[in-house]
Amino acid sequence: MRKRWKLSPKTTMTDAVHAESSAVPRAAVIARRLQVLEMEAAVQRTTLAATLGQWQQHRTLTWVLQAAKMAGGALASPTARWLLTAVVMRLIRGRRA
Repeated sequence: MRKRWKLSPKTTMTDAVHAESSAVPRAAVIARRLQVLEMEAAVQRTTLAATLGQWQQHRTLTWVLQAAKMAGGALASPTARWLLTAVVMRLIRGRRA
C-alpha cells in the first residue's frame, strides 16, 4: 500500500504547522508557528528591500539622464553657448586682476 502524504505540494509553510499540531504539545506548536512567521517576515522584508533598492536606483538613473538631456539641450542653442563662454571669460579675467 502506498504511503499517503499529509500535505500537498501546494501548501504554505503555515499550513504545514497546522497539520502537525495534532501530535505535538501546544507550546511547541506556538513556538513553531512563531518561527515560521518570523521566517516568512524575513523573506518579505528582504524582497521589499530589494524592490525598493531597484526603484531608487532606477529613479536616480532617470534623474541623471534627464539632467544630461536638459544640459545638452541648453548648450545646443548659440545663445547658451555664448553666455557660458562670457561667464567663463569673465571668471578668468577676474582672477588675473
